[in-house]
Amino acid sequence: MPSPPVRTESLNLRLRPETKRLLQQAAAMAGQSVTDFVITIGAERARQLIEQHHVVTMNQAAFEKFCHLLDDPSPQPLSPELQEGFSRYAAAKQSDGTFRW
Repeated sequence: MPSPPVRTESLNLRLRPETKRLLQQAAAMAGQSVTDFVITIGAERARQLIEQHHVVTMNQAAFEKFCHLLDDPSPQPLSPELQEGFSRYAAAKQSDGTFRW
C-alpha cells in the first residue's frame, strides 16, 4: 500500500471557540481529525470556487447566439453591456493569469 503524501506546508488559524467546537464536532461525526476534516472540506470548496471561475454557463438561447457570433466572420459592434464586461475582465485580470474580482 503506498504511503500518503508527506505534508510539508503549514497553515495557522485563529478562530473563535465556538467555531473550533463546531469543527471538532463535525470532524468527529466524519470520523476524521480536525486537521483532516478542515483540509478535506477546504480543498473541496476551493476546487468548487476555482471551477466556477473557469466554467461558463448560459441558457440555450444565449449559447445559440454565442455560436452564431463565433461562426459569423463579420465583426459586430459591441453592446454597452458586453463592452462593460470586457472592461471589467481586462481590469480584473492579473499578470499571472488569475483574476481580482
